[in-house]
Amino acid sequence: MSITLGDLLSQEDLRLRLCTGGFGTERVVRWAAATELADPTPWMTGGELLLTTGLRQRSPDAQAAFVRRVAAAGAAGVGFGTGPNHPTVPVDTVAEAERLGLPVLEVPPETPFIAVNRLIAARSTAGAADRSYRLLDRHDLLVRALLEGGGLTALLRALHRIYGSEVAVVDRHGALLAAAPGPCNALLDELQAGPASPEAPDRTGLVRLPVRVDGTLAAQLCLRSADPAELLPYAARLVGLELARRQAYLAGRRELVGQVVEDVVRDVIAPAAAERRLAAFGLDPTRSHRVVLGCPDPDGAGTGRDRRLARLPWPADDCGDPPEPLLTAVVDRYLVAVVPQCVPVEAPALRFAAVLSGLDARAAVGIGGCYQGVEGLRWSPGGTRPGPRRSRRRAARPFPAPALQPRSAAAATRRRGTAAAHAVRRQQPGRSRPDAARLPGRGLFGAGGRRPHVRAPQHRSLPVGAHRAAHR
Repeated sequence: MSITLGDLLSQEDLRLRLCTGGFGTERVVRWAAATELADPTPWMTGGELLLTTGLRQRSPDAQAAFVRRVAAAGAAGVGFGTGPNHPTVPVDTVAEAERLGLPVLEVPPETPFIAVNRLIAARSTAGAADRSYRLLDRHDLLVRALLEGGGLTALLRALHRIYGSEVAVVDRHGALLAAAPGPCNALLDELQAGPASPEAPDRTGLVRLPVRVDGTLAAQLCLRSADPAELLPYAARLVGLELARRQAYLAGRRELVGQVVEDVVRDVIAPAAAERRLAAFGLDPTRSHRVVLGCPDPDGAGTGRDRRLARLPWPADDCGDPPEPLLTAVVDRYLVAVVPQCVPVEAPALRFAAVLSGLDARAAVGIGGCYQGVEGLRWSPGGTRPGPRRSRRRAARPFPAPALQPRSAAAATRRRGTAAAHAVRRQQPGRSRPDAARLPGRGLFGAGGRRPHVRAPQHRSLPVGAHRAAHR
């Protein structure tokens, strides 16, 4: 809590008197310092109440010079102690102070300087303690929002209650991860309209704080605030902690689901066992599903597992707070999503493209056919139903690369100012695939010396402009 010269004058026990008229009483006093130096300015920082008895101010020139020096250094005022050296406050001191607009207070002999200093110190430290307690209470509110299991949305709701403004977290590509209250369309439009200076409010009060995970920029915390330096850096670190937890959860979940999906695709697991394992992750084996495949580098020759895919965030299509709304997995170098028939497949496919394009501009996404049960996970990537089952021991083979052939460079789009080159394609049965001869004898859908009959999918490109709509 700050204290002003007027507050000091109102303390009757100090018996201070203003000698320079009625101006300057609203000045805030940061500290009080006693000095008998003729020039104390080298040790001043501004805002001090200088207490002096005028020991070195014997002449009118010395008195006026002292007032000029301390006024130029930003003193809040001068407390002149009468008695030992001057029976009253010198006239030249008062005259020069009035000319420069510097308040001068008379300190009577019965009021020691330490009493003035003690009062200023008590008021200043009390204000700092109040701010510290208030800040700790807010820290506790944010931490409890996370520890109670509310996730990122609960944390943003707590920030909304503190600041009373819209709060959002967007990833480094501009996709919405969470917001409070509601979808925050006005805030997102303002974020898209023009960049604000990081960690500093612009003229509308909009602040963007970077959120880092493992030393890498992962997202931005965006809101309107007049005091970004008080609480928001701590809130941004909590957002980073929650995003790191999400990434660790997604990485483990996608690896586990990917093992099951890979076993299903390679036909090395019984359908009943696959149903039990996938049901534990929320997949209903009695329903029909589509498989959406995403690959950051569809032209790459490598077939090893891409570790980056396991930790990719899932942009929010609403303001809920699940780590991901659909079941996803990592199989070799593909990011796989299993989409129920009742869910429109275009929106998750476009979100796949938006996230994968952040890894590689050549990223492509393929949409498989709709089939029922666990066996449909094997059929959907190829777009055709399989031939008769012959053996449970199949040659290991990743998802077919032709389903992910990228479109031309004209497919490049921009989502909130970030280039996202991608292709989203839907597989439909059609004529024979011209590159089917390159498939091995033991393929994804058949076994034995005879090659399976593979029908080429007819690719229907999703409209490029739909990419923005899927995120709004």
